[in-house]
Amino acid sequence: MWNHYYSDSHRTTNALEAWHGKLKASIQRPHPNIWTLIDTLKQDQVRVSVKIELAKQNKLHFAKNRCDIDKDINISLLKDLLNASTITWQDFMFQISNYAPIKHTK
Repeated sequence: MWNHYYSDSHRTTNALEAWHGKLKASIQRPHPNIWTLIDTLKQDQVRVSVKIELAKQNKLHFAKNRCDIDKDINISLLKDLLNASTITWQDFMFQISNYAPIKHTK
């Protein structure tokens, strides 16, 4: 969270992880040769280029789930409160920790 304080962009690497998963699924082999990888990347580039053109024409919409929208709103509110000196840095850190993923260990 600390590295996204001045940014409203994605808070995680989920988009990259999703792309990697799609790449692995489209190749379908653990050790493809270089030509298979190149062909797969070319196909992906065509798909991405089409999405970019649709986005430029406002014909592509990305859906966010309600939970993520609520998190974004609450985090933005906490940042505003901190910037207005309404809450302390410690209060901000305590509140923002509610939005950090918790990893459980066995």
